[in-house]
Amino acid sequence: MEKIITEKILDLKGKKVLVMFSGGKDSALCLALLNKYGVNVEAIHFKHKWGWNLSTEEAKRIAKILKVNIKIVDYSKELKRRLRGFRDGRPCKICKPGMYIETLKYAKENDFSYICIGDNAADTIVNRIRDYEGGKKDLYFSNYLDCINEGVKIPKKIKIFRPLINIPPKEVERILYQDFKIKIKRNHETGDKYYEYWREGCPLQYNDAGSLINSKRMNDLHKYNSIAANLAKKGGFRASVHLPSTRIVTIPKGHEWEIRKALLKEGLKLKTPNLKKERPLIEHFIIEVYGVDSKLLRKCKDTLPLVNRFIERARLKVVNKIHHDFKPFGNTMVFVLSNSHLAIHTWPEFGFIHFDLLSCKEFKNTSSLKNIIFEIFKTYNFRIRKEEY
Repeated sequence: MEKIITEKILDLKGKKVLVMFSGGKDSALCLALLNKYGVNVEAIHFKHKWGWNLSTEEAKRIAKILKVNIKIVDYSKELKRRLRGFRDGRPCKICKPGMYIETLKYAKENDFSYICIGDNAADTIVNRIRDYEGGKKDLYFSNYLDCINEGVKIPKKIKIFRPLINIPPKEVERILYQDFKIKIKRNHETGDKYYEYWREGCPLQYNDAGSLINSKRMNDLHKYNSIAANLAKKGGFRASVHLPSTRIVTIPKGHEWEIRKALLKEGLKLKTPNLKKERPLIEHFIIEVYGVDSKLLRKCKDTLPLVNRFIERARLKVVNKIHHDFKPFGNTMVFVLSNSHLAIHTWPEFGFIHFDLLSCKEFKNTSSLKNIIFEIFKTYNFRIRKEEY
């Protein structure tokens, strides 16, 4: 793998390369590799007043070690503008495209041929790149950045280079330390990917979904999480505080009350954790029918009469629905019920139909479902499973 990356980097010699440098391990390795092989490289780092100062300090420190020029961009004003009215939780999908737009502008103005980004094999962007590039396997060079979704095109003279796109996170850290003796200092936050790997960003990612993120919330997220991260650093664990719920997450578990005590000591408001485990009545049935005539399963119009009969006999009340035909055949139908939902999926090539019925109304006689399925499909070649919770 390292040999392939070396070959890719050597192709860049004689070209100007701009590295988006967060101060983390991925972008640090990109910068180190490009610098090692004599590429004309510069770093660009974005900071904002609600982010971690340590990330900017690390970016400056590593750039100094590698003797690479670094441009620091204060993104605070633009970030605040972009987040106006945002309530979808983690704002990275709004923040990053803006950084990409600013990076493209700087690269274009200063005649850079490549923009290097530290996305690794575990990043979700891999799927978006593949979709955009028509499923191609070699993702080292592409024309994709998330700002494309905002209508911003990549100039033809600029290519996006992702040297780590096939390397897992742990391997990135190993290479960075083993080959370059660089160890990244941590902010000790949990990051947005709790169990896959240690991913750090900024405190704004802990805004609860559905809650408006405004100036006060941004300030509070920074305040709460700075206290949590500093305590976590001393204790050797990770921590984050989500607002407005004030839900505390630590990795490993067991340090939540330490964080809670520290926040209360600083006079910060916290909600009492709800530890109840109450749940409503839920009945969940999985129904699988085999050996069905494939002609009845090809299109929604063919399957719908069977499903309508099931809905009628099971006394279900439909309040909304969506149907979709797949090519070359097969279909999915989802019905929103007054009591929950019914989802139908067909596989004509196997003569197979699958029912997923979730109900908050109790079926007093569950054996009636067997009678209904036999009545509709005229076969005992089926299985009904009631999920227990």
